[in-house]
Formats: sequence, C-alpha cells, structure tokens
Amino acid sequence: PADAHINTQQTLDPAVLGIAEGESPCKQEFDIFSVDSDPKPVENQCGKWTIERTWTIVPYFSDAVCTGTFADSSSRVQTIYIADETAPVFTYTPEGEVEVPFFENFRSVNPIPLTEEQTHPDFAGMDLVSEPTTTTSVDGPMTRQSVHLEDEPTCRDRGLAQHTRNWTTTDRCGNSRSFQQTVKVQHPPTVLRETQRWVTGDQV
Repeated sequence: PADAHINTQQTLDPAVLGIAEGESPCKQEFDIFSVDSDPKPVENQCGKWTIERTWTIVPYFSDAVCTGTFADSSSRVQTIYIADETAPVFTYTPEGEVEVPFFENFRSVNPIPLTEEQTHPDFAGMDLVSEPTTTTSVDGPMTRQSVHLEDEPTCRDRGLAQHTRNWTTTDRCGNSRSFQQTVKVQHPPTVLRETQRWVTGDQV
C-alpha cells in the first residue's frame, strides 16, 4: 500500500492504512504479513516520527519449479509518517466562575488546572507525545460592575468587579488549548464602627 500520513490521534490499523496484496507465479496459495519497526524521530522536527511497515509475501510451497529461481518471498516497505498535532487536554479545571473576597489577592492562580497529553491506544507504550507541557494564566483587565444602588440583590450577585482569567496549556511543539475562568471580586464587608453623638452645647 501507499505511504500514510497520520497524527497521534489516528489508528495504525492496516485495515485503515492499507493491506498489501499479491499473487504467486505458480498460482499457489501464499501468506502476506507485516512487521512494524520502532518509531523513529524525524530529525530537527518536533513531534514527528516514522514507522516502517514491511510487508512480506511467502508462498506455502516453493515457486522454484515454475519460476526457475529460489527467491520464494518478496517484501515491500510502507512508510507511516506520524505527527503530534493535538494539544494537551485539561483533566481538571477550576470552576468556570469564582468569587474572591475583597481583601484577598484576587490575582491568585490557585487552584491550577491539570493537563496531560493523549494519544490513540495504538500508540500505547511508544511515548509518542510532545511532553513536557506547561500551563500558564493571563488575567484580562479588571472591569467594575455598574448597577443601580437600589437594586441590591443584583448588585450583590454581580460583585464589585470582575476579570477573565485565560488558562493555556501548551506542549513542547506548540500545540495549545485554552480554558477561560471568570473571577468576580466581592464587595467589601460592612463594618460597624463606634460613633459619637453630638449634643448642642457639648464639646467633643
């Protein structure tokens, strides 16, 4: 079969990538099988490998009688080009919207999402992933909420201000995926303070 180009999320199944066919000069039965080499990294190309799939045809009995040769088997190589084009996936993400008390550090990055690289099960044990991955966060500008003072429930629910935190996970080959989180800053709590009473004619 022709050479194949796939990514790490696709199968190595010969039924998909092509199965070799052949015939015997003596019209006898034969067997066809394939053997895959270990993945070989492509030099100076991140997240790319090749596998050589060698197809061999072997007759059940020697064809020497009708061909006059003793080369009973024949082989051809199918090259499979593999590329990691898939970004890491988030295995854990914090809540999509969080509320932060007014007096706390609202730019805190905890908790941090968890990510991992994933491949098709056919690649299990081959380490065909572009690790390590990095996870970063970028905060957008703080936006003050605008509500009518008389609408107390809405004012309380919307908070004092909010910003968007954009989490991005990236593997070493530059494949990336993002997750957005809204960080809402609560209103400062009401604090009761001791007051003074003024009486006409009295001194403070």
